Amino acid sequence: MGKRDIFTLSILFSSSTVPSRPFNVSFRGVTNSSVAVRWQRPRHPNGIVQGYRLYYVHKNFTDVQTVREPEEDMEHTLQGLGECIYNRK
Repeated sequence: MGKRDIFTLSILFSSSTVPSRPFNVSFRGVTNSSVAVRWQRPRHPNGIVQGYRLYYVHKNFTDVQTVREPEEDMEHTLQGLGECIYNRK
């Protein structure tokens, strides 16, 4: 306990060119064991966005969740995180 969880959001795409970053990433509903992550599709997708991967570190290991069927406005809740420190930058 007392360790910071780390979060990364990446995009699954079908083009040979890399899309820009997801836009307007935010967190809500933060508890000691879960957080809802919200974001919008990249402003410059440079192809078809097929989904997103959410990477996060908790309990000293990296885990990943894949979100398919992308929409303009996305939200996904990460659960079972254990006690964490929320650090918004």
